[in-house]
Amino acid sequence: MAGYIVRRLIMALPVLVGVSLITFILLNVVPGDPVLEMMGKHVDPLTLEKVREQLGLNDPLYVQFGRFLFNALRGDLGKSFKTGQPVTQMIMDTFPTTVKLALSSAFVAIVLGITVGIISAVKQYSFFDHAAMITALAGISAPIFWVAVVAQLVFGLQLKWLPISGYSSPKHMICRRWCWESGSPHL
Repeated sequence: MAGYIVRRLIMALPVLVGVSLITFILLNVVPGDPVLEMMGKHVDPLTLEKVREQLGLNDPLYVQFGRFLFNALRGDLGKSFKTGQPVTQMIMDTFPTTVKLALSSAFVAIVLGITVGIISAVKQYSFFDHAAMITALAGISAPIFWVAVVAQLVFGLQLKWLPISGYSSPKHMICRRWCWESGSPHL
């Protein structure tokens, strides 16, 4: 079993490097200047050039990508342009909440899935079985961002059963799961 896991991890490395490379290329192909976005439109060209030099954006792309990979392997993902905090620290600050959210979502999905599956198997071809199958297919087919917005509108605004945002009770976990997965701006 350990050998299998090691082989899978080794096979994942080229995929991670490939995804990093594609993302890096796309970020460099997109029009716009990150330094100009960071500093604002009304900054003198000399300051822009100094900041580009400090960030290493004047180096060739292969040097920038190599530097990124080397730093990423050390756990240094740089600093956020928006907050100035280290990105690794920002990820670690939200990691416990992410794990709590993932585990609670998995628990609900497992309990609900096994329960509905057993009932559907016992009552095969019944109305419940067909309704469960249609609901499962609709749930898999619907884009999560659309489901999140509809769920917020129905359960948060119309029925007032769940809060739209926040994180202080189990009710918030339900909303937070939909909001996080969809990238909803309501958080």
